[in-house]
Amino acid sequence: PAAALDPLPAGPPLLGRTLAIQVVVSDAGGSPVADGTTIRVRATAAAGESPLQLANPASDSAREESADLSTRDGRASATFVTASQGMAIISFDALDGSRTAASAVQLIDARTAPAPGQAAPLAEPGSPAAYLTDGAGLPVDPSIVRGLTVWSPPSDAAPSTAADLLESLPGARALFLWNGRLWIRYAPDAEGNPLPGSAPNFPLQPRDLLFIIR
Repeated sequence: PAAALDPLPAGPPLLGRTLAIQVVVSDAGGSPVADGTTIRVRATAAAGESPLQLANPASDSAREESADLSTRDGRASATFVTASQGMAIISFDALDGSRTAASAVQLIDARTAPAPGQAAPLAEPGSPAAYLTDGAGLPVDPSIVRGLTVWSPPSDAAPSTAADLLESLPGARALFLWNGRLWIRYAPDAEGNPLPGSAPNFPLQPRDLLFIIR
C-alpha cells in the first residue's frame, strides 16, 4: 500500500485550535484499501512531550498521543488539539497485521496565540465569559461557544473559578481543563455541587485551555 496526507490549511496551528489531518491509503494497484484497514496515528516530538494531543476531551483518562483508526473509502482522519508550543511529528502507519505496510509523516509547527485582539466585547465587561477567546486571541460569543476555547483575562481581572465561568455561559453544562497531561472535568448539578466523577471547583489561570460542553 501507499499512504499520503491531504494538504494542511495555510499557517501554523495556534494554541487552542484543532487541526484535522487526513490520510489517503491505496493498494499496490492505486485503488483505495478495503474499509476497516487499521491505521495507527501518533503525535510525537523531537524532545519532550508533543505539543499536539489527540482531541478526546470526553475522557478523563491520561493524555492520548496515539490511536488506531479504521479506513473508509481509503481514508482515515484524526483531530488534534494544540496544547503547547513546539514542533510535532504526526505519523500515520497502515498496518498489515503487526507489520507496517505504509507510512505518511507530517511535521507540524505549533505556536502560541498572539495577544488578544481589539474586537468589540461579546459579553458583559468583567464577566468571566468576556475573557474567553479563540486560538487567535479574539473574543468568542458566550451564548454559543462550545468546544475549545482559551481563558485570556487581563492582568487586572478579578479571580474566577470554573463555577463562575459556567454560570456566565448560558446553557453550558460542563467544562474540561487541559492541565498539560489530561483533561480535568468540572460538571455541577442544579445546586452547584460537583456531579459524580467531576473534579471540585477550581480556579482558572491565564492561558488555560478549556473545552465547553453544552
